[in-house]
Amino acid sequence: MMSLRQRLLMFLLLPLIPLSAFLIAMIYWAIRSATTESYDRVLEGSALAIADRVVLENGSLVVDLPYAALQMLTNSAEDRVFYSVQKWPSGEVVTGYRNLPLPVFGESNTILRQIDFRGEPMRMIAIRDEALSYSASQEFVVLIAETLGQRTNVLQLYLRYAILAFVVGVLMISLLTLYAVNFGLRPLRNLADAVSQRSERDLRAIRRPVPPEGQPLVDEINALFGRLEKTLNSHRRFVSNTAHQLRTPLAELKTELEVASMEGTQPDLRGLSKRIDHLAHLVQQMMLLSRVGVQPSDRDDSFGAVNLEELAQKAVEDWSLRAYRAGVDLGLQVEAGASVSGHSALLLEALGNLIDNIIKHARGATTATITVRQDRLIVTDDGAGFRAKGPSEPSVQRFGLSIVEEIMDLHKGWIEKDTGKNAQVTLIFPAAALTEDSP
Repeated sequence: MMSLRQRLLMFLLLPLIPLSAFLIAMIYWAIRSATTESYDRVLEGSALAIADRVVLENGSLVVDLPYAALQMLTNSAEDRVFYSVQKWPSGEVVTGYRNLPLPVFGESNTILRQIDFRGEPMRMIAIRDEALSYSASQEFVVLIAETLGQRTNVLQLYLRYAILAFVVGVLMISLLTLYAVNFGLRPLRNLADAVSQRSERDLRAIRRPVPPEGQPLVDEINALFGRLEKTLNSHRRFVSNTAHQLRTPLAELKTELEVASMEGTQPDLRGLSKRIDHLAHLVQQMMLLSRVGVQPSDRDDSFGAVNLEELAQKAVEDWSLRAYRAGVDLGLQVEAGASVSGHSALLLEALGNLIDNIIKHARGATTATITVRQDRLIVTDDGAGFRAKGPSEPSVQRFGLSIVEEIMDLHKGWIEKDTGKNAQVTLIFPAAALTEDSP
């Protein structure tokens, strides 16, 4: 693929080829016309000088060629000149060369044309005039034919100079165009240098001055840096949380096994199984948190229209049995249905984490309700509520709200928390997330 510089040079310089051909043709035509006109004037001057020396004496035409006329006819060493004075219309030669063809005159008494004479191309002028005396008159024609050697040489000389000047002009234009393209692309090279000199952890916004046309590119790069920094921070947070959350339960499990080994007693298999299940659930939550931390693009096939009422109904169905066993009355209330653009599996997981938190904190009979409104999901309970994170709280419980926050951040939404008694957690979706199916 051609580089941007090559494309710009091609689009800027390629039109010079037909333009050059056109200009060269125009230059050739202009030089040829000027040269032809100049030499034709010399021929006409010579013919008029001869015509002025033709007189009628005793009924006969007499030609007294002046020295100047003879000099004009012989001043070219490269060309041969033939002249003739003939009676009109008989064509009788008075003086000069024979066989010069008489033209057919129309309204004009002066004719300039190209002829072949003695096997050579020539330029000929014919002037018809009349000699007068007191008693008579006689029309005559002055003919002068000249070979084209000097005309051709002068034309070629001027044309060479013109082409040389034109080529120099084209080269200068090309060099100036190359300089202009390189100068115009300099901000992009500076931008590339600024990015290439960065380390993989330097995700600061680029502050290089660029032309207005390049600012959208810089803005997109800075936006990409921002997303990468957010993802990197999410991964760092995930690694840190993983190490922190796994350290305590693993240490407890190891201690319990060591105590049982030292005392020679049988370990509590039920307790060990419960702790292993707890660790498995913790690992599952961590993996989900890691997956949520990677922001998918808007074109991700996993994103689509999600009906909030159907989503809440599915969450109630999935958790109703477990909630019943824990003494939690789980219900659904729909005030206004809506559809949002989102990831149905992740949103279902968010609701599941909130319900799971209620179940784990339940102390006796508790009522939990999921309320569906236009742009939000509200989870409330009248039991112990959603307790704030504390160092003695089980790891899975501390992860619950973190996962919900990550999921809502992924959907460009946010949560509002009231973690006291009769706690309430509200998942709020932005207006931009509402789909056309929403009422």
